[in-house]
Amino acid sequence: MLENFMSKYSKSTGPSYTEPNKGTNKLKRGINFHKGRIRSHGEYAGSTQIKPEAIPEFFWKDPDLLIRQTISMLDKVIRKPRSLRNMALETYIDRTAVSIEIWKLLEKGFSTLFKEVDADAELKRLEEMWLSKVHPYAKNAFDPYNISNDENAIYIKRVQKDKDTKDTRSAAEGAWHAALWITIDGKADYLKSAMTILGHVYKSEFKIGLDRDTQKPVQRYSGENKKGAAESRGHALQNSTNDPRDQSPKKALRDIDWNSALAEKYFSQDIAAIIYDALINLQNEITKHNNSDSEEKAKHPPRLEKNFFGKLFYDHFGKIAPKFENDDIKNDLFPIHDAVRLFYRKLSEGERLKRALSSGNESVNPKLSLAKSEGEKKRIAAAEIAKIVPRNFTQFKQNADAKSANTDMSRYIRLGKLIVHSSDIGDPSYDPDVQY
Repeated sequence: MLENFMSKYSKSTGPSYTEPNKGTNKLKRGINFHKGRIRSHGEYAGSTQIKPEAIPEFFWKDPDLLIRQTISMLDKVIRKPRSLRNMALETYIDRTAVSIEIWKLLEKGFSTLFKEVDADAELKRLEEMWLSKVHPYAKNAFDPYNISNDENAIYIKRVQKDKDTKDTRSAAEGAWHAALWITIDGKADYLKSAMTILGHVYKSEFKIGLDRDTQKPVQRYSGENKKGAAESRGHALQNSTNDPRDQSPKKALRDIDWNSALAEKYFSQDIAAIIYDALINLQNEITKHNNSDSEEKAKHPPRLEKNFFGKLFYDHFGKIAPKFENDDIKNDLFPIHDAVRLFYRKLSEGERLKRALSSGNESVNPKLSLAKSEGEKKRIAAAEIAKIVPRNFTQFKQNADAKSANTDMSRYIRLGKLIVHSSDIGDPSYDPDVQY
C-alpha cells in the first residue's frame, strides 16, 4: 500500500507537502527534510526540500533511501525474524552471504557520490545503518569468512537442537523469493542474487512471480520505459495527492440521476432486491452451519466469497442488455452498472456486513435470546442485514442520495468552504448507520 510505503521511506526523511505543477496546475507531492535529516554529503547536501519534480530521481540517488529500499526488498526475498531463536541456520547463512554481496555493490556506487575529504566517515555511517537494519536480530557481529560457524551460527545450532519444531529455510521465503533468488544447480549464487535484487530496485523492475514457460522473472516495463522499483515508487509518491478540485473520471453515485429513465431500465430487474435476498439466504446457511453438529462444522463453512457480488452482477447485466437493441443505450448503462457495483464492492469490504451475516448466532446477536420462535429469530437476524443493505431499488436510491450528500460535505470541508460541528446535526431522524 502507498500509505505504508510513504510511512517507511518518505517519513524517515521528512514530512511531505503539496504544490501545483507549473505546467498543469495539478497538485504534486514533495518532501521537506527533518532538521536532523538534512544531507551533509552527496548530490542533496544542504538541501532542505525536495521539489515534486525531483522526487523520482531522489528515490534512486539518495544513499539513505537506497539502503532502506534495498533492505525492504531483501526482506521480501528472505524474511528476517525478530530473534535468532526463530531462524534456521540455512536462512542465516543465505541472508548474511547475500547481504555482504549487496553491500559491496552499494559501497562501490556510494564511493562515486562522495568526493569530499571526510567521505570515509559518511561511508562508515551508511555501513553501520546497513548492518543495523539487515541484521537487527544478530547477537554478535557476523564473520564474513566463516558465516556457518560464527557466534550467531553457533547460537542458532544450539537453540534449534533443543526445539521440538525446527525452523526451516523455506519458511523464510518471501513473496519475491522465486523471482529474485538465483540458484545454479540447486546452489545459491549470492552475487547474482544480489545483482538481481539491486537490478529490480534501481534498473528494471520485475513483476512478481515467474513466466510460466521460461520460469524467469518478467519485467514490468519494456523498451526504453524501463525503470527500477525505486523510481516507480518515487513517481507514485509524487502523484499521490488527493486534489479536491478533481472529479473522478468514473461515474460516482452522486453523478447518477437515479430517477432517470435509464436508471429505471437498469433496475427493470431489481438487482438490489436480488442481492438482498441472496444475502439473507447466505445468512441462513451460515446460521444453519454454526448450529449443526461438530462433524458438519468440520466441513467447509459457507461464507461471503470474493465473487459473490460479481456473479450476481454478471447474470443481471447479461439478462437486461439483450432487451435493448440500441448499442448506445447499452453503453449508457455501463456507468450506472459500474456505480452500483462500486457501491456493493465497498459494502463487501467492510466488517459490518460480515458481522451481519453472522448475526443469526446468539454469541454475535444477543437479541436472539428474546425470540420466542425460529421465525422471529430469522426476522431479528435479517434486520441486521437490512440496516446496511438496501432491500430494493427504492431503498438503494435513498442510500445513494445519503452517501452523495456526505461525500459532497466531505469535499467542501477539504476545500475549506464549510466547517461542520456536531451541534449542526440536529435532525432527530439522522441515522449514521444509513448515511455512511
